[in-house]
Amino acid sequence: MQREAIARQEAATAKLQEAEVRWSDHVRRMETMIAEDKQWTKRIFAELDDQRDERRALLEALFRLMDRLPPQPGSA
Repeated sequence: MQREAIARQEAATAKLQEAEVRWSDHVRRMETMIAEDKQWTKRIFAELDDQRDERRALLEALFRLMDRLPPQPGSA
């Protein structure tokens, strides 16, 4: 009877250890994914910033060009 209890306890302990290893692997993979997602997000925001700056420069160039055009007839 006691040997059976010890055997069940040892089996339960082994299952727990296996679960802990799987859990640790899962946590490690999730941490890796989170780090990769953070890097991806930083790249996206950097690209958005670059595009915003480029858009502003293009608008400024268009406005400068429009200022050099002669006025349209009848717009005075």
